[in-house]
Amino acid sequence: ISSSRIRLIPARFVFVSSVFDVSSILILIGDCQMRKMIFGTLITFIVVAGALQIERSIRTNRGVPVSSGGGQVMPAELSLKSFPKEERVQLKSFSGKVVLVNFWASWCDACMAEMPSMVKLYDALHDEGFEMISINVDDDPEKVVPTIVSKFHIKFPIYRDTDESVSKAFEIVAIPFNALIDKKSKVIFSESGERNWFSDEIIAEVRKHLKEQ
Repeated sequence: ISSSRIRLIPARFVFVSSVFDVSSILILIGDCQMRKMIFGTLITFIVVAGALQIERSIRTNRGVPVSSGGGQVMPAELSLKSFPKEERVQLKSFSGKVVLVNFWASWCDACMAEMPSMVKLYDALHDEGFEMISINVDDDPEKVVPTIVSKFHIKFPIYRDTDESVSKAFEIVAIPFNALIDKKSKVIFSESGERNWFSDEIIAEVRKHLKEQ
């Protein structure tokens, strides 16, 4: 799992703070060539930040993939440890349920951005048979997970992939990583990156599979 902690900064914050700071510097700099160089750097920075913000918005609100599971099956023979009790939980115990597998960390901005929508999805559909396998990958979960659970009012259980067997099975290279699993333990689709998990499209997709025998 990638532990790169690159954080995205809101474009409006980049714009306001950069313009304020750099404009103050430009006033003090008399060298015309230096002014041009700083101004050019500022413009490039604003354009890149804006592009990242647009890309993130598109990615968050994208539609449901037609299918990207590739026939993959959730490895029933593997297990996770519950947090904080560290009780061994077999993945086969989720057979017969529609499950969203989510790998996340507290330092991952995208993970935190999509967490509220996951909480809403779980709260809305849990009584219909929907489950979450929420797998935290923080180095020191005892220090951060309780705070996250309290902040987002998380009701679903949290797990740890201590031997990394599940992450290897899903071939995870970045987080957040999510996989929607049907009642037969087949992967409906899997993807890296945040999305709105409480959109009408996702709710309809989950309910469609909940109705399957």
